Amino acid sequence: MEAPTTSAKSTPVPVPEPDPVPRPASPSLKTPTPAPTATPFVYALPPVDRDLFNLALRLRPEEDIPNSRIIATSAVPLGLLAAKFCKSSRNKVPFVTLMLMPLFVPADIMGSSLLVFFKNLNGFFEWLSDSLGVTWFYGWFELGFLTALIGQIVYTLPYAFIVILITMSRYRVQQTEAARSCGATAWQAFRDVEFPQIRAGVFSACAFVTILSFNEATRTALLKGGFDTFQNVLVSQMLNIGMSGESYAMAGIMSVIPMVVIGSILIITLIRSDRLERVARAKAAAVMSN
Repeated sequence: MEAPTTSAKSTPVPVPEPDPVPRPASPSLKTPTPAPTATPFVYALPPVDRDLFNLALRLRPEEDIPNSRIIATSAVPLGLLAAKFCKSSRNKVPFVTLMLMPLFVPADIMGSSLLVFFKNLNGFFEWLSDSLGVTWFYGWFELGFLTALIGQIVYTLPYAFIVILITMSRYRVQQTEAARSCGATAWQAFRDVEFPQIRAGVFSACAFVTILSFNEATRTALLKGGFDTFQNVLVSQMLNIGMSGESYAMAGIMSVIPMVVIGSILIITLIRSDRLERVARAKAAAVMSN
């Protein structure tokens, strides 16, 4: 006897109803958005800015002054020799043009040209050392203090030359010839006769070269190699991060110090000139009374 077969009824699967299409809400039913509240601005230095500021504090300006003095003691004697040669030469125009030519070259072009020159010169000396089998010429013209010094001398030499040359224009060469005819050597004639009359130009050239060297950043950045200067740190901070409160403070200090020094020099000069004028008047009054 066969078992009765039962047909299983299929249960219907519920079909999810589609979501109703959202309709735009009425303008009157919109919830008001809260007004933005002003948050107080808290100034904070980023870590890199703080690191650069600490580096600038370690590279104090007084540490760059000896470097400027070295450049001044190198550029001013060269400018003096060039001015003396120009004074005694017949063809002055070509020599003056050659000496003033670095003034018309932009700073970045001059720095890049000297960078390529020192790279090739250093490679030549290394090749010469390898050819001779010695190590004497290695590192002579690698980027460092020497290359930066030469670059700044090339930059400041025209200024020293033109300042000393203008001062020497009122000096007569016959005075040196008269001193030589009296038995003085060339050094004695220069020290006792010529230098007292041109020392104002020499000292002005020293001050000029020192200021130019102290404020130079572009040529030094291309030729300095591994060491940093105060100006290069400030310029790097401004280009990478932007000006901060510390940058403005240090720039203000750098501006106030020269103004104080120059103002003190002017006041001392005026007081001294007034004192000398009163002494001269007293002497003239004594002579007139006699």
